[in-house]
Amino acid sequence: MTEPTTAVAVLAPVHRRLLEWLSARAVVHHDPAATAVDPSTPGVARARVLVLRSNVRLTAADLASLPRLELVLRAGSGTDNLDLAALRERGVEVVVVGGGPSAPAVAELALQSALSLLRRVPVATAEMAAGRWAKDACLGEELTGTTVGVWGAGPVGRAAARLFTRTDAEVRFAEHPGVPPTERTLPPRRLAATAGVHVFALPLRPETRGTVDRAMLDVLRDRRPHLVNVGRWDLFDMPEVIRALSLGELAGVAVDPVERQHLPLAAELVARFSEPHRPLNLQLTPHLGATTPEAHRRVALAAIDALAARWEPMRHHEGSDSHTREVR
Repeated sequence: MTEPTTAVAVLAPVHRRLLEWLSARAVVHHDPAATAVDPSTPGVARARVLVLRSNVRLTAADLASLPRLELVLRAGSGTDNLDLAALRERGVEVVVVGGGPSAPAVAELALQSALSLLRRVPVATAEMAAGRWAKDACLGEELTGTTVGVWGAGPVGRAAARLFTRTDAEVRFAEHPGVPPTERTLPPRRLAATAGVHVFALPLRPETRGTVDRAMLDVLRDRRPHLVNVGRWDLFDMPEVIRALSLGELAGVAVDPVERQHLPLAAELVARFSEPHRPLNLQLTPHLGATTPEAHRRVALAAIDALAARWEPMRHHEGSDSHTREVR
């Protein structure tokens, strides 16, 4: 796969190290601002390798327009933007770099989000922007000694737990078979009822979609905790969550994975549940968790390692059917 006509489409912002490595081996089409797979673009239509982050979905309809595609590299964690069944049917290999390289950056944002909510920074910022001095409305809480519930024990959840532990918070994972036995846990319902801060670092799967729904909010409301979502938007039933925040059933909400398609609903919810002189303790960010040069570099190096192991076999078997294998 070293011939110069080999095409790779990179539809995401990635570190230059990955682009340089690919450019030495293939013709690279790079569109860091892509929001969809566009087969009308020649560099995409003829691609044998597709590099994606969470910003672009790959559907069965897209695959029908990509006849040469052999490998999809997911530069990051999660596969909810990929039609894995269609990829398997086509025999396209899926390589997932995973959350390990970006976990330190996402964990830092989780900590920042929790601190911001605890000290009511979103409220203070909104009041100051409106020309109001509202110090008395911004009496905050300290993280030290607070019980922090972590939902999800993958690389991001574990990295977040380490950071929060260093602040002298009492960290507990929600019980789940995937939690390492060395970690301290609580049953989910008990954790929901007792923790003052909850960090959600779960992958989006059918069983995790809507983890925070009306039923869970009924358990949470007596404690009035702060919720931090660094996983996926759909982990929360967002209309119910923002409504609960506006009613005072939650003390604060931070949601990082806000993608472009979520903006209309996010804006509508904020407009519906905000009051002119009572801003919500709400932090919404456009999926900034792994958006640091350091995280991009670590992801690039991991992607190079994963691609290097496949590059020569792909070259020697050009034209043969690929097999489906997801590598995490």
